[in-house]
This record gives sequence, structure tokens and C-alpha cells, in this order.
Amino acid sequence: MKIWHGSALFPVTKEGEGIHETLRYWRKRFRQNRVELTAGSPNLTGGSYKDKNMPAPLMLVSHMMAYGSGNRKEVQKVLRKHIKSLGRKRAAGYGRIINIDCVEIADDWSIVKDGQAMRWLPDENGTRTQRVNPPYWNNTDRIKCCDVGDLWQF
Repeated sequence: MKIWHGSALFPVTKEGEGIHETLRYWRKRFRQNRVELTAGSPNLTGGSYKDKNMPAPLMLVSHMMAYGSGNRKEVQKVLRKHIKSLGRKRAAGYGRIINIDCVEIADDWSIVKDGQAMRWLPDENGTRTQRVNPPYWNNTDRIKCCDVGDLWQF
């Protein structure tokens, strides 16, 4: 089976543009129509049942870039079909992707570019414990890895 691999996403700035970061909040509220699922009486003044303003950091950027290895047309087809938005609170409209362009380049920078790791890579001296294969969120089979952007050698 032929698989393709890719780097992390990196924000790209063009001349005259910048990356703007902002902080918005969303309200976490106790759902009173689900009170029958709680044990005892919930304390709404503190703890897990308290209403809170939860921070949602946003990065406003017009372009992001990633490097991948594989058939360009197939990769573009998969990305356009399955990836509509990035990040948290996608259902609330954050992280929308407007367009995906795939451009073929001569070098494979999906793992290492100019000695820098373009994704989490196994490293005995790494500071992060991470899975290097999907599903990345799973806690099993985690190993020591370097961070994205760290110097890395084969």
C-alpha cells in the first residue's frame, strides 16, 4: 500500500501582511435540561458545573503551507474533500479554509527541510512524548520526539 506523508502546517506571510493573533471567549454553560444525568445536586458556583468564559485563541493568517509526498492530484482531491476547516470551534465558524492549492516541487521537505524537523520525529533527546503515526491524539505507543522546527539529523 502506498501512503503519503506530510509536514505540519506553517503560517506564511507575504510582503506587507502579518500574522495577527487575537483572543475570543466562548461561554461554557451548565445544560439544565441534562440535570437528571448528574449525581446529587450540582454546585453552580464552582467546580465543573460553573458557567465559565473559556478562551479561544485565534490566529488570523491568509496563507498556510505544508509539505507532503505523494501524487499531487490525489492529495489535492483528498484535502479538498475532507478538510473544510482547522482548529477548535470549527462548528462555530472558526478556522474556515477557502482554497487549497497543491504545487509540485523538486525536493521532498515533508520530513526535514534545511536540517529542521518539519513534523514530530523520533529523537532520544526529545522533550516531547508523542505518537508519530495517526491517531496522534491517542496516548498509546508514544515515544520521545523533537518538536517541529528543532534541528534534526538522520
